[in-house]
Amino acid sequence: MKELKYEYSICVIEFFYGKAPVLEVDGKQLGQSTTILRFLAEKFALAGKDEWEKAKADEIINFQKDATRNWPRTFMSKKDYAKAIWRQARIKESGSDYMLPSGLSMVGNFLYTFTKLDPDTIKAYPELIKYVERVHALPQLQKYLQQRPQDR
Repeated sequence: MKELKYEYSICVIEFFYGKAPVLEVDGKQLGQSTTILRFLAEKFALAGKDEWEKAKADEIINFQKDATRNWPRTFMSKKDYAKAIWRQARIKESGSDYMLPSGLSMVGNFLYTFTKLDPDTIKAYPELIKYVERVHALPQLQKYLQQRPQDR
């Protein structure tokens, strides 16, 4: 797997769907952010330990995607949205420091990325803030963030 940089005009020509993100593995392209997330989560054992955990991870991710996609059409305020994320996350109920009982999963990455784009969404939820900070502090993530190209 390698990280590729393309100019926008090249993306339209080179990528199957004509847009990024695209993951290239062994010369084959995989598009769509959640599909890439799922692929990498499976590859690195972060999808969930069993079918139930995988389904719960998908539930949380799909809730977030549906809510943000429909945000302008819903009456859900950011406060209500964060409350709904917190209900979905159920960190305390998982028995681990993460959203799934088996520990770190693709949900952590997804939620971390989302909250970095709009940090105010979770400011009223200290446990959710701690969760995002815990994910951000992971040595593997820190190593990646230090090594990746700085134009992001």
